Amino acid sequence: MAEPYVDGERPICVARQHIAIFIPYALVCVAALAVGLGVLQTVDAALFLAFAVIVRLGLHWLKYQRDPDEAWHHFGRHVVFWVLVLAAGEGLVHLLHLPTWVVMVLVVAVLLAFRLLEWHYMTYTLTNQRVITSYGVLNRVSESLGLEKVQHTTLSRGVTARFFGYGDIIIRSAGKGEEVMKHIADADSFSIALITAMAGDRERHGVVERFVGPSYEPGSGFAPPLGWGGTVGPGGA
Repeated sequence: MAEPYVDGERPICVARQHIAIFIPYALVCVAALAVGLGVLQTVDAALFLAFAVIVRLGLHWLKYQRDPDEAWHHFGRHVVFWVLVLAAGEGLVHLLHLPTWVVMVLVVAVLLAFRLLEWHYMTYTLTNQRVITSYGVLNRVSESLGLEKVQHTTLSRGVTARFFGYGDIIIRSAGKGEEVMKHIADADSFSIALITAMAGDRERHGVVERFVGPSYEPGSGFAPPLGWGGTVGPGGA
């Protein structure tokens, strides 16, 4: 879905999270499916589905307790979604008389498909004026940060991130504090494009000093581009 741009604004690049983020999620789903099939040998399917939904909502509740800035209506959407999952599971088992293991496989497949849609619709768009973060499948949300407010950027990635080729971009800005763009595919290129766009924005607004570039955490596997560095003063080039 194309982002709406203001006059004079042009897109530079679009980034998404690396597809490798699905690996732990898929492993958890497969493990939960295996455990669930084992538990269903002794526990009623309806009781197990209800227990699974309660556990998942409990995890969402803990997440919102840790992040007081998170909008509470998002938690309400989680409640509605998981109640619908429970109702659909009950309907497939009791109305269509499908085997329980088939229902569980279908539920896991739907969850993975929904996670894939979330990944597809979560984008980071860099323009010559701002960084736009867009997310949401049913309820589309776009948040933007003007380049003039960005004060500093940091690239970070651990061992797993270096292996798969993604990284985190940490943006520190005036007014918003610190924002983290997690698991960005080809984060090095996106960060360099961001710094270049910041320099262009400052030139356009008559700001002489230019940012040196992103900082690179020790052991992150990143290195500044050759020739990158320095500041430009009033008489510099």
